[in-house]
Amino acid sequence: MKRKQNTGITLIALVITVIILLILAGITITAITGDNGIIGNAGTAKEETEISEEKEIVEQATVVTMGKDKYGYIKQETLQEELIDYDVEVTQSGNNFICEFPSKRKYIVNQDGDVIEKEGLLASEITSENYGKYVINYSDIDVADGGESQKSDWQIYYTGKVGNESEEHIYLISSNYISVESIPASKNNHTLNKGSYPYSVEVTNILGDYPNGSDDVAEETRYLNGAYYEYLTYNHVSSTDNNMKVVAYMCDTSVWNKFKTSKADFAIGGPTIELLFKSYNKKYGTNYLAGSLESNETSKDSEGKSVESINKTGYRISNNGGNSWTTGYNYTVITQDTTYILRQGNTRGIWLASPSAVAQFIMRVDSNGQVDSDGIFGTHQGFRPIVCLKADVQLEKVDDGYRIVE
Repeated sequence: MKRKQNTGITLIALVITVIILLILAGITITAITGDNGIIGNAGTAKEETEISEEKEIVEQATVVTMGKDKYGYIKQETLQEELIDYDVEVTQSGNNFICEFPSKRKYIVNQDGDVIEKEGLLASEITSENYGKYVINYSDIDVADGGESQKSDWQIYYTGKVGNESEEHIYLISSNYISVESIPASKNNHTLNKGSYPYSVEVTNILGDYPNGSDDVAEETRYLNGAYYEYLTYNHVSSTDNNMKVVAYMCDTSVWNKFKTSKADFAIGGPTIELLFKSYNKKYGTNYLAGSLESNETSKDSEGKSVESINKTGYRISNNGGNSWTTGYNYTVITQDTTYILRQGNTRGIWLASPSAVAQFIMRVDSNGQVDSDGIFGTHQGFRPIVCLKADVQLEKVDDGYRIVE
């Protein structure tokens, strides 16, 4: 008799077949619904197409808007008119225009007509409560830490307008004094000598490199000392005083731009007195003023004597909104806030890029919180550079502060 053959499927083969089918099903489902799956990629492609279409709509409207102005300027009302049919709302932030679609996506149109997708915050959207927050990815340029551990090399110093400029900017300050080795040489390659503290310097050996004083200050930075330059313009004068020669060095973007990146317009050696007061007033609600043209004839000092709040030599300051002015008396205007001051040890304080109304003196912030002035022959002050970010740079919040949207 022939042996009966077993033609059925074994249990093991069945289990293996089911497992293989489950694996194939899992792979198929993942391919369809995963992060990089067909459905996900289709959604991403759809969103990218919508963004591209929206940007094209804004770009076309921008071209038409600029063409309607004889100088090629962009005006909010004209841009809004061109986008009204797409239900786009146009708002203005400095010289930037924010276009919001019904999709809730926003696009920035800058003064040059460039269209950028809005992903973060512009200068006008960052409040003073955030002054001092770190910007973690501004630059990988080494800034000396002054012997202290820091989260980042740069902090938000001010957001907005300083003088009469049309654009709002984000200003960053070095989170610490920079070392003597990091301080740039002058335009004629003269270096600064070490002072009385580890990071302080003498500034007198660069005076001969800026013989024209106020006229040698980089034009792109003059608005930061706006009241002083208004005075010079109003009176048709300039200054070749030594204190202005030091300020010219501090505002020499050709040397301080070593701290500038593609995200910044320029860098200088420190804040001006006007930038300091703008920042501090906004953060703490004070009413400190640096001398202004409007009050340079009949202001009163603390004793009731007539003084000028500003003159050819430089600034006077006021802690009461301009009711009285002085030139270097030591009143405390800064709290223990590292945005403005650091502990004494590595320097006594920092130079401000503004001349004092006292001849041969520069404005400064002392480590004890005083804002006054010090002689140019002093050896106690150091530098904390300032960078001015481009007007269309955006910041986004992260755990430890902010980061620049790339």
